[in-house]
Amino acid sequence: MSTPTIHLPHVSLPDVPHVGLSDVGDKAGDVLSTGFEKVQDLAVAAIDRAGDLASAAADRFEELPDKALTLAGAAIPALRPAPKRSKKPFILLALVLVVVAGGWWFKRKRAADSMAPYQSPTAQTEAAVSAAS
Repeated sequence: MSTPTIHLPHVSLPDVPHVGLSDVGDKAGDVLSTGFEKVQDLAVAAIDRAGDLASAAADRFEELPDKALTLAGAAIPALRPAPKRSKKPFILLALVLVVVAGGWWFKRKRAADSMAPYQSPTAQTEAAVSAAS
């Protein structure tokens, strides 16, 4: 028995320029040193910016307690419940109205009682007849 042979298609590779290993190492070193310089520049800029922000924050913190007290002074009265109105004025007003109404009723009753002897005899008999019926 013979083993069958497999035939692979022929693939042509593109022409790749030849680069020496020392050229690759030099290029990598250049990229690495340039990248390291960029990282250093970025770190220095970040440290400078952090110092500026820290000094600005320190200036703001000096003002913060005054602003907090002002805000608390405005907020605390708003949080207190509104005082309830007293019911005394309404009770006093009702009492005055009852006294005035009672005085008016007493005056009319007294006036009606004092006019009874001066009524005409026909009005007295009509009142007696209507009272009897």
